[in-house]
Amino acid sequence: LKGCTSTVTYESTMILISCLTNMLTSPFVTMNNSSLAINVIALLPYMMYNYDNQHVVCIQAAERIARVCNEHDEKAKLAD
Repeated sequence: LKGCTSTVTYESTMILISCLTNMLTSPFVTMNNSSLAINVIALLPYMMYNYDNQHVVCIQAAERIARVCNEHDEKAKLAD
């Protein structure tokens, strides 16, 4: 998330974080359960800033977050 603090790297960091959303369950990316929350916290200001513009990266990020949430929900239902 260090790239979020620089205006030079901010846009490319948001694209990378958005792309990594699909891989949050991979042990290579993360080993804890808070990775989705951290991902959303990092993307949310960017998505809010570009809300009226319908920025492609924001739309893709929202779709990826929804997909990960749905997969997590389905896994929880199967575990029960």
